Amino acid sequence: MTAATEHPRFRGALAGALFLAGVGFATASPPIVLAAVIPLAFVLYDTAVGVPDGTVALSRSFDAAEAAPGDLVTVTLAVEHVGRRPLPDVRVVDGVPDGLAVAEGSPRGGLSLRPGDRTTIEYAVRARTGAFTFGPATVRLRSVSAGTRVTDSVAVSGDAALRLDPRAAAVPLDPRTRSLAGSLTGRATGDGTDFHSARAYRPGDPLSRIDWRHFARHGELATLEFDEPRATRVVLVVDDRAAGRAIASPGGPSGVERCVHAAARIAATVRRSDARLGLAVISPPDAGGVAWVPPSSGRGAAATIDAALAAIPDGEPSDAAGVVSLSAGPASTDPSVGERVDRLARHLPSDARVIAVSPLLDDGATTLCERLHRHGHPTTVVSPDVVSGTSPGRRVARHRRTLRVGALRARGCTVVVWPAAGSLELAFATASSSARTA
Repeated sequence: MTAATEHPRFRGALAGALFLAGVGFATASPPIVLAAVIPLAFVLYDTAVGVPDGTVALSRSFDAAEAAPGDLVTVTLAVEHVGRRPLPDVRVVDGVPDGLAVAEGSPRGGLSLRPGDRTTIEYAVRARTGAFTFGPATVRLRSVSAGTRVTDSVAVSGDAALRLDPRAAAVPLDPRTRSLAGSLTGRATGDGTDFHSARAYRPGDPLSRIDWRHFARHGELATLEFDEPRATRVVLVVDDRAAGRAIASPGGPSGVERCVHAAARIAATVRRSDARLGLAVISPPDAGGVAWVPPSSGRGAAATIDAALAAIPDGEPSDAAGVVSLSAGPASTDPSVGERVDRLARHLPSDARVIAVSPLLDDGATTLCERLHRHGHPTTVVSPDVVSGTSPGRRVARHRRTLRVGALRARGCTVVVWPAAGSLELAFATASSSARTA
C-alpha cells in the first residue's frame, strides 16, 4: 500500500507520562514518578508491536447477468493477504459509486488475516440504467493494541464499471403471449400463393393472374387475388415526461429507466420477426418534445433506435442520425400531451400497431395511450410499477394508478403490468393468461 496515513492513538498518553515524570522529579515525589510509568507502558507496548507491514490485494466481480433496472446485482470483493506477517485487524470499505444504493449486505468488512488468507465481502446494489464506476477501496490496518492505525486507498482489480445497457435480450414470448401485441405480420391482396378472391379485370393486370375459366364460362375477364404476406409496422412509444422519473426507493431506478429497459427488450423481440420497427419518445419540450424514428428494418434502423433509447435516461435529446424532432415551436412553449400525441399521429402509418411504455403515474399518461388508441391504432400498454411503500401518499398513488390501468382496459387497450419485483416475461405471461380467461 502507498500514500498511507498513520494515526497514533497514544500521543496523549505519552504527553501525560512526560508531564507526570516532570512533576515527580520537580517535586521529588516518587509516587508521581511511578504514576508516569503506567501511560508510558502503553506507549512502549504500542511502539513495540506497531502496525505489521502487510500488503492486501483486492479484486471485485459482479453478478449482473441480464439484470433489469431495479434488480439486485451481487458485488463480491475478494480480500487476500499477500504479506508475510499476520494482520490482526483489517477494515475494508469498497468504493461504491454515489449513483447506486446498497440494498443488501454491507460494502464494509472487518477481518483478521494470516499470510495467504483470502476471504470475500458480498453485498448487493440496486441496478440502474447507465454506467457506474466503482472507486478504489479504503483499507485500514490496526495494531494489536489498537494504538496505531494506517489508512490507505487501494486499487481494486477485476470489474470496475457496472453498466446496464438498454440494448437488452429479446423477451422470450411464447405464441400465446405474442398475440397481446397483435400479429407481427399482416396480409394484403396481391401476388402470393393462397387464394383470396376474384375481381373484375383491370388493364395492366398480369396474364398469369387472369381467371381463364371464368372467361370461358361467362365471357368476361376476371383477375385472381392472392394473400400476400406483408410486414406489419410496429411503433414503440416511450413516455419520457417528468412524471415518469419518480423512483420507488432511494437509489432505485426511475419509472423512465424501467420503461427504457422494457422498450429495448420488446424492440429485440420485434426485430426477430419481419415487422418494421419505429420509435416515438414523448419528452418534455426542453428535451425535444417528440422524437420520431419512422418504422424501418435493418441494422441501421436498429442502431438508430438503440441510440435514441440510450439517450432517454440522461434527459437529453438524442443526436443520433435518423431521429427527427416533431417539436412544433420553441422550448418555451409547453403543448399538452394530447397535442403532442396528435402531432405524432400525423406521422404514424395507418396500419401501425402501437406499443406504449409508461409507468402511468399521472393522467397525462392515460391521455397519451387513449389518444393513440382513438386514432385507430391497436394499442398495447406496458407499464412498469414504481409505486411502492405503505405511506398514505404511496397508497393513494397506487390506487390512482390502478384506476388508470382499469380505464385503459375499459377503452380497449391491452395493458401489461410489470411488477417491481417480477420479470418482464412473467408480466407478459400473466397478461396473456388474463386475456384468455376474460
